Amino acid sequence: MLRFANKDDMPFLKWMLFEASYSDPDHRPSFDLGLSDPEVAMYLEGWPQPGEIALIATNANNTPLGAGWYRLFTSDRPGFGFIDEQTPEVVLAVRPDARGRGLGTRLLESLIQAAKKQGHRKISLAVEHTNPGARRLYERSGFTEVDRNEGESKMVLDLSPSSATD
Repeated sequence: MLRFANKDDMPFLKWMLFEASYSDPDHRPSFDLGLSDPEVAMYLEGWPQPGEIALIATNANNTPLGAGWYRLFTSDRPGFGFIDEQTPEVVLAVRPDARGRGLGTRLLESLIQAAKKQGHRKISLAVEHTNPGARRLYERSGFTEVDRNEGESKMVLDLSPSSATD
């Protein structure tokens, strides 16, 4: 099941932000230290803002299993997957014990549909090189790499109607 996130979901969203930001369990800081990094904290700081979408994947008992959301950033305070001020950046994570069930795919597909409904022309994200499973998900969904550095790739999905017929 998917549902919209609300303020009560903030602890779970923080956990999912941590999972998304530090995918390699052998090389990550403590939870509190990781989320205190301003470049990570900005992905939930002041959430929600108008036009932002956040979804929670749950089981039949409404237990959260994964989350996905997107935010718009500015050029003076860009996210890791920043393209421009009109392109929302996606964050997506699934609890380690719930992976491999298609939850990430469902979350991502729903975020893509929401972005299209809101009139966005593209969406972006950043994926760590230590997370090849996530990268495969994004590539299957049509994201392409537009930039790469030592630790991560920046990827974009074109949502414009003409891209579907090219």
